[in-house]
Amino acid sequence: MANPQGFLNVNVTSGTGSYPMPGADVIISSETAAGNTVLYRFKTDQSGQIPGAPLDTAGVSGSLSPSPDSPPYSLYTVTVSKEGYYPRVSLNIRIFEGVTTVQPINMIPYTATSDIGSDEFVPRNPPYENGGGDL
Repeated sequence: MANPQGFLNVNVTSGTGSYPMPGADVIISSETAAGNTVLYRFKTDQSGQIPGAPLDTAGVSGSLSPSPDSPPYSLYTVTVSKEGYYPRVSLNIRIFEGVTTVQPINMIPYTATSDIGSDEFVPRNPPYENGGGDL
């Protein structure tokens, strides 16, 4: 008998969810005893989405007698990256049997004034000069 399955859709956007992001790399993985296992690699379509990925899950039978040792879901990780944007990782996404989970990911662009890895922030354009002037 096949393992019970649920599905995961990922919607990748920028601009606080306003703009779909085509061409982003999406990796779906799970933690196993052997470590992190990559299950799927996708590129988002023109709508910033991936097709529904079928994922094995614990099944609804675990919900009949709930126990912390056997939850009625399985956990997965989604990692999204695209050039010009900070990579995003969503941990512990719950997948339930027969349910399509939708995971929104909002990408944050690098900015021209960001100094990644710098311990000190130095403004490039101070709001005033020489400490004088009216506010």
